[in-house]
Amino acid sequence: MDARAGEAETHLRRTPPSDLRGRSATFTLTSASAKWGYEVQMDDEPGWTLGPAFVADAATGTVAGLVSAHRVLSHTMSCVPPGPHTLRVRTFDAAGVRAEPASAQWTQHAPTAMLAVGMPPRVNPGADHWVEVRSDGAKYAFELRVDDGDWVLGDAYGPASAKKTAAAAAAAGLGGRSGAGGADLGISKFTESPRMERQRVRAGAEGRHALEVRALDECGNRGEAVQSEWVSSWVATVVVEAAPDGEALLADSASFAAKGDTPHYFVEHSLDDGAWVRSRKTSAAATPVRVRLAELAEGRHTLAVRALDAQGRAAHASQQARFAWAVDRQPPVTRVGDGGVRRERDAGLGMAGEAMVTVVPYVVTDATECTVEYQLGRCAGKNPQCCTRPFLS
Repeated sequence: MDARAGEAETHLRRTPPSDLRGRSATFTLTSASAKWGYEVQMDDEPGWTLGPAFVADAATGTVAGLVSAHRVLSHTMSCVPPGPHTLRVRTFDAAGVRAEPASAQWTQHAPTAMLAVGMPPRVNPGADHWVEVRSDGAKYAFELRVDDGDWVLGDAYGPASAKKTAAAAAAAGLGGRSGAGGADLGISKFTESPRMERQRVRAGAEGRHALEVRALDECGNRGEAVQSEWVSSWVATVVVEAAPDGEALLADSASFAAKGDTPHYFVEHSLDDGAWVRSRKTSAAATPVRVRLAELAEGRHTLAVRALDAQGRAAHASQQARFAWAVDRQPPVTRVGDGGVRRERDAGLGMAGEAMVTVVPYVVTDATECTVEYQLGRCAGKNPQCCTRPFLS
């Protein structure tokens, strides 16, 4: 039956916060009716569900377990999926008269993974590195993958035999095993925050790589993935003194200084995509390799710099340094443009009627500037004017 005038309302005493992180949501309620129960409706559910403390008798239409007035009851919903939710609650008395529903809205969030220790910027190809994972969930597990491979459960979960690297995981450079989430994963024990878990990650072949980690709760709800990127390379190029970059120089020389991040290294450079020129072998304790490039020709130049380890293995392309500049010691060159001198009508000079102008187009080129066309016009009439209009060509 619907609520009658004068019946006590449903009072929600405590509702889930607007942003809730976890797998459950709890609210408390009460009513002033002498004997009462309640029922709930979650989101778009088609009907109402009786509170768990009450039992309906289909034969008599009555409900057993009604509580006395002003008693406060607590209701917890477990394994609430991530996303926005609306909960409606209504109480009813011993006669089955239902009060107007009360409602609450909130957003449920899945646990978020965080990398307390991620991958370093550079790792030797094929080497193992340990990352440390934590989460803001009360209890969590985590999955990870490398370079968009399959998601793999972290080594900390499941029986010891399942921690060994599977063939698919090995191809992705990971330990652990594959799974679906929650109980289906067969996780023997979830991690309790604020505890962190360590995970071994294999660096993989030379090149750029990305590790993704995501947390899941006991219901299998997964949070957004976090990422850590690195480069698998035998050595990194460290620029101590940069060469010119994006500049125009009057001087016909340039210099740079660089080193590797390994105990012993070489430095190579390539000017204008030419052959690589290698320095002598240098130790980390020594002064960085300094190179001066002299007698550079007029015009644009490019420079690539890379380090090599003691075995002569070059830094990955992403670990190389690149520069570009121009040597500009000569004045611009000016020439008359195509078409030569011509006569044109021009009504935009502020004079009455149309005026005839003489147009002399000419082009200016330089080692570092873009080509620019100028028009020099002289107006016909008693008061000649010079009109300059630049146009990028």
